[in-house]
Amino acid sequence: MKLIYTLFAMMLTTSVAFAQSFNVTFSVDMNEVTDPFTTPEVNGSWDGWCGGCTPLSDPDGDGIWTATKTLAAGYYEYKFAYDSWTGQDTLVEGSSCTVSAFGFTNRFINVAADTTLADVCFGACTSCAEAVTYEVTFQVNMNDVTDPYTTPEVNGQWDGWCGGCTPLSDPDGDGIWTGTKTLAAGSWRYKFAYDGWTGSENLIPGAPCTVTIDGFTNRISNISSDTVLPVVCYGSCVDCEDVAVYDITFQVNMNEVTDPYTTPEVNGTFNVWCGGCNPLEDPDGDGIWTTTLSLAAGFYEFRYVADGWTIHESLTEGDPCTITTDGFTNRFVDLNDNIVMDVVCWGSCDNCVVEPVCAPPTDIAVELSAPIGMKIGWTAAPGATQYGVQYRVAGPGPWTLKKTSVTSAKILGLTPGATYEYRVASRCDGVLSEFSAIQTTTLPTRAGEMDLIDLNLYPNPSNGQIIISGFSMESENTIIRVFDLTGRIVYESTSINEGNNVALDLTNLSNGLYQVSVLKGLSAKTFNISINN
Repeated sequence: MKLIYTLFAMMLTTSVAFAQSFNVTFSVDMNEVTDPFTTPEVNGSWDGWCGGCTPLSDPDGDGIWTATKTLAAGYYEYKFAYDSWTGQDTLVEGSSCTVSAFGFTNRFINVAADTTLADVCFGACTSCAEAVTYEVTFQVNMNDVTDPYTTPEVNGQWDGWCGGCTPLSDPDGDGIWTGTKTLAAGSWRYKFAYDGWTGSENLIPGAPCTVTIDGFTNRISNISSDTVLPVVCYGSCVDCEDVAVYDITFQVNMNEVTDPYTTPEVNGTFNVWCGGCNPLEDPDGDGIWTTTLSLAAGFYEFRYVADGWTIHESLTEGDPCTITTDGFTNRFVDLNDNIVMDVVCWGSCDNCVVEPVCAPPTDIAVELSAPIGMKIGWTAAPGATQYGVQYRVAGPGPWTLKKTSVTSAKILGLTPGATYEYRVASRCDGVLSEFSAIQTTTLPTRAGEMDLIDLNLYPNPSNGQIIISGFSMESENTIIRVFDLTGRIVYESTSINEGNNVALDLTNLSNGLYQVSVLKGLSAKTFNISINN
């Protein structure tokens, strides 16, 4: 029985220990706070950082505000603020009374007994009398900034990264904007921006003036005395005249991308991963999209995407062209000279492997030629659902692309007498074939020769009364001939009335199949008809 009572007493003592709470008195000196406020507060992990749930009071009006909170034994983080987080004390990361996690720097306490904490100055680890502050002058050269702006600013830890709270000025108009801030001793992270974060500088991770924490790259300065920081170029660690700039050409092969897209782009640390800021182009239609940018020397991460991040490539961690930072795997380049990047396949470190799954069409030739146009025809390729015809005036100029789902393409608006090059490719289920060999044709030089491409014959079959429509120019020197199946001319006419339609009377011919040919200079068009009268 004595053993049972002893065990019960031990359990009761243990449960009381687990439930034990203590009174903790917090005190903050608000005498050096210049911003207007009504009620200071202490917010912490004990109440989910609730703004205003633990207000402080100053009954004797000496500027030192206090509150006593009953807390269970344990570890807590907290911060002084006022008016439900309208303002909060800014603490220097690494200082003695703080702890930093996930980008947040807070005060901390281990509660194990009733405690009255020492008075501390708002935003400091010491009393206001002990707190040391210094005058820090920031300077940024905005002369190389091409985007429109009104007022640059410096935003940092000291004001919770408030946009526009520390504006800069340029009284002499030389493009170098400055501002002076009173800061406590310590290490401070900050960044130059303008117009309330409308724009902000893009800093290169790993650059000597920067630090990257939780994916954010900012400037950093260790303040231990009154300091005038050196002039730096916006977005750089050095002044503008010292920044080396190089041209870099990005190239990505999109031929194996099956998702629909309109415009690929390259996004990276150089444009703050902006979707659509740096689109690529494919002027020759070969599926390889490129762009050239001018960037400051340095290390960059980037990735190919399309249509403002609608789709983006997936890269494999550990591949030789990639780097993984904070769980994101991207491409990278260390830029120290002008460079043309190798063509890479979307989502790969290598170029696409072209497999012969889609063949170009065959028997490609100009079927009809006129001074201002031509009709190109071909034999269908197996599995092809679409074709692309490229043409240009013979020479090194750019190609023009015309797409079609049939086995011919009319191309109008050309130059009489010019020699044109053309080639055709097939598309099979999203896969583009190679283009056919380049072929040439020279258009007729006579501007008066009519274009016969749009002629039509009807009805067919016919009782012998036939209409040919689509004559769009004068009809002189036009010949219409009708051949039977042996190739014998059974009808010929050179007397054709002007107008859009020409009537033929072939009722004297026997029933059967015939061929009607319309000739105009170097232009010709042929119809097969059946007569049944």
